[in-house]
Amino acid sequence: MTHCLIVYNAVPDFNPKTKDLKSEIGILASVDEIARRLSKTYQLTIYPFTGDIIHFMQTLQSKKPDVVFNLFEGVYGLSQSEALIPLALEVMDVPYTGSSSTTLKQCLNKPEAKAMMAQKGIPTPDFKRLAPGDDVQFGGQFPLIVKPEHEDASIGISQKSVVYDAEALLNQVSFIWDSFHQAALLEQYIEGREFNVAVVGNSDDAKNKPMVLPISEIDFSGMPKTCPNIVTYNGKWEEDSEEYRGTVPVCPAHLTKSEETALQDLAMAVYNLFECRGYARVDFRQDAQGEFYVIDVNPNPDLSGDAGLSNATQKAGYDYDMLLKKIISLALNA
Repeated sequence: MTHCLIVYNAVPDFNPKTKDLKSEIGILASVDEIARRLSKTYQLTIYPFTGDIIHFMQTLQSKKPDVVFNLFEGVYGLSQSEALIPLALEVMDVPYTGSSSTTLKQCLNKPEAKAMMAQKGIPTPDFKRLAPGDDVQFGGQFPLIVKPEHEDASIGISQKSVVYDAEALLNQVSFIWDSFHQAALLEQYIEGREFNVAVVGNSDDAKNKPMVLPISEIDFSGMPKTCPNIVTYNGKWEEDSEEYRGTVPVCPAHLTKSEETALQDLAMAVYNLFECRGYARVDFRQDAQGEFYVIDVNPNPDLSGDAGLSNATQKAGYDYDMLLKKIISLALNA
């Protein structure tokens, strides 16, 4: 029986004010669900990573797993550390699910990822990186959206993230600097529809070519009229909030054939550019002229049974167990 070690980030119990505690706790439910599913087919070891990389590598040597199911998203709220586990596994030459340490580092550095896409002609909104202490100005037109440079899971995104004047811009940039101790990413805000495109496969493997799953759209029709139509942290994690109720995924999205083809082609171009492996999600906005723009690249997105990727997989005719087994198979054949 294939031995699979599941690694995930342990939720710190000594710091209840962790800025992304809800999203960190969310991973625990995913671990339980995935472990329950995989236990039918695989010998399992569950490993909560607490930050001791030496102990983790010693565990790999003693347990000798055939494959590692990587659910690690960073330790102690530090998103930049997400590449730590894949890097250790690469050093140990142990197969693991999801994208490489290089891919994760590139995509977690949002300004670098956007620059790479722009260089290849992949449309992404105009942007600017502001390090702490920089002069707060953009040069483009309002509205803008202000994000942390490195975070994912909508961390640092609220209704205040969309700014319409210089004063609001200064306030939001200062919030990012003070709260997250990292650069702020200023991005031209694209008013319009939002789409999530999931891809499964290995970008560098002719036998396991990436396939685009049915496209999902965020239905903003339930959002309060005074709020910008964006997916905030509350919209993703606070089930009792208006924002959560107002950001309903619809899959498959209602698209013309040409729109669907354009999104599929762009998602595949992004997936291959960053050499994604296993599974990933590319997020888009569509402007009033019908043009699509990549707003985020998410290698190793949420794999819980009710998440967008799982839902898209089911719409493609595959059940959740098949998705998990496919991801492991891709890791073993990478």
